[in-house]
Amino acid sequence: MKKIVKGFVVSVAVMLLLFTTVYASNSQKIDAILNSINIAVNGEQIAKSGESYTLSNGTKVPYSISYAGTTYLPMRKVAELLNKDVAYANGTADIKDKAGAELLPPISVSSDLAYSVDGTPELDYTINNLSGQDIKAYTLGVYCYDKDFAPVINKSSKNNIGVFGEEDASIHGSVSDEMCITLDEFKGTASYELVVIDVTFTDGSKWEQ
Repeated sequence: MKKIVKGFVVSVAVMLLLFTTVYASNSQKIDAILNSINIAVNGEQIAKSGESYTLSNGTKVPYSISYAGTTYLPMRKVAELLNKDVAYANGTADIKDKAGAELLPPISVSSDLAYSVDGTPELDYTINNLSGQDIKAYTLGVYCYDKDFAPVINKSSKNNIGVFGEEDASIHGSVSDEMCITLDEFKGTASYELVVIDVTFTDGSKWEQ
C-alpha cells in the first residue's frame, strides 16, 4: 500500500533576526542564524520569522537554523508536517508511519441507492475530504448484490464490481457536491458495498488501497 507523502515549502524572509553560535556533535564551532525565515506548507504559513518552536514539555527551541546556505528544522516538526511519528532507540531517530494511519483512506463516502423509472439502480454519493489537502481525482468501487445478497454479475466484466470516479474532482473543502453514478450494467442490485480505491492530490501525491 502506498503512503501519502506531504511536500512542504519554505518561504525565505529577507530579515536576519538573530545570530548565535552552535556546537556540532564533533565539537566544531559554527556561526548560525536562528528563526530567520517564514515557514509555509503548501502556501499556508505555519511559522513567522523570529518565532520559536515549542516542544510538548513547554521548552522553546529554534524553529529553524540557517547555516552554510542550508535551513534545518526540528525533526519532530518535520514528522508532524508529514503526519508521521518520531521514535528514538539505540541512537537512531526514526520517522515512521502513525499506527493504523496507512489503513485509513483520506476520504469517506456517504451514499444512497436509488432507482430510475425503468428500475436501473443509481448511486447518489457525497465525498467527504478527510485529508486536509486539495484532491484532484479519486476512484471508487461499488460491489453490487441482489436482495438475497448474491453478487450481481456484469456480463461485460464478469464480476460484481463497478469502478468509477472523477479525474478533475477539484475538492478544496471538506465536502464535495453530491454526485450520481448509474449502475446500468448491474440491474437487480438491491444492496452494495462502496470502497475507496485511490485518491490523487493536487500536489501529485497519491493514496492507493
